[in-house]
Amino acid sequence: MKEQTGFSITVQDGIATVTMKMPGKVNTLGETFIVGLESTLTEVFAVEGLRGLIIASGHNDFCAGANIDVLFHARDPAQIYEGTRVLNGLFRRLETGGVPVVAAITGTALGGGYELALACHHRIAINDARISIGLPEASIGVIPGAGGTQRLPYLVGIAKALEILAGGMQKRAPAALDAGMVDALATNREELLVMAKDWIDQNQGFIQPWDKAAPFPGGIQPGTREARNLFTGACAFSYKKTVGAYPAAQAIIEVVFEGLKLDFDRALEVEGRAFTRLAVSDQVKDMLRTLWYHRMAVEKQEGLPHCSDPEIRKVAILGA
Repeated sequence: MKEQTGFSITVQDGIATVTMKMPGKVNTLGETFIVGLESTLTEVFAVEGLRGLIIASGHNDFCAGANIDVLFHARDPAQIYEGTRVLNGLFRRLETGGVPVVAAITGTALGGGYELALACHHRIAINDARISIGLPEASIGVIPGAGGTQRLPYLVGIAKALEILAGGMQKRAPAALDAGMVDALATNREELLVMAKDWIDQNQGFIQPWDKAAPFPGGIQPGTREARNLFTGACAFSYKKTVGAYPAAQAIIEVVFEGLKLDFDRALEVEGRAFTRLAVSDQVKDMLRTLWYHRMAVEKQEGLPHCSDPEIRKVAILGA
């Protein structure tokens, strides 16, 4: 089949494998991704006799999430919110297309990259401790904006989801399996693809738990006394820890709480508005400048002075 921008498609025995390979070294959820995925889904779902779909990566990592440069410069709330709507629409199209979809996580999947995996019906990762999986958005002042706050509770339970989301946690592949963030581990790419095809063969007609009102794992269910106690305690703990100066954690608690009371597509709108509100804030821009750009500059030792004077024997550092 023909290749879309950043995506290639192969079909064998009714199972399509879509391989993401964005320009550059990593897959990110920018305009190229959105345009390419939209065209790819149109082509894939038109395949006669399609039985399943595997989402894979042509880069070392599965997907690194949002483009930080785009997020840093974004200031138009309407544009940001529309971006969440378009991306969520594509992810919903992926998971409601009528065939089972497997995420082949052969490398790190973070932020929007893991949200893409969440929109798949089954997630298989390589059993490699170097692979990171998670939703670290809270660590840069925002929240997941492509369904992460609404899908994760159905996989790991409400309490564990709040801990992962509000803490901006990243877990290595084995720990991600233990937490329920992925469904299985494979020893290598070849075994992963075999496992993915076997799962597709055995799970025709699979429906996402949020689309069939399945109960949440972990025991705590929406509207119960245990749920009310959980959210009350989470709000108190968050305020004690942040003194109200870290709005992302509070926003995550609110969005999860509100989403549990709504149908799934409405809950995505609530998440998108909260993400937009935070994304345009000065605090997020400052956090990105310090925790992303400045940190990378330090790691690369950019801008350090050079001195070849052989008489220098000691160096003193003043200040912080």
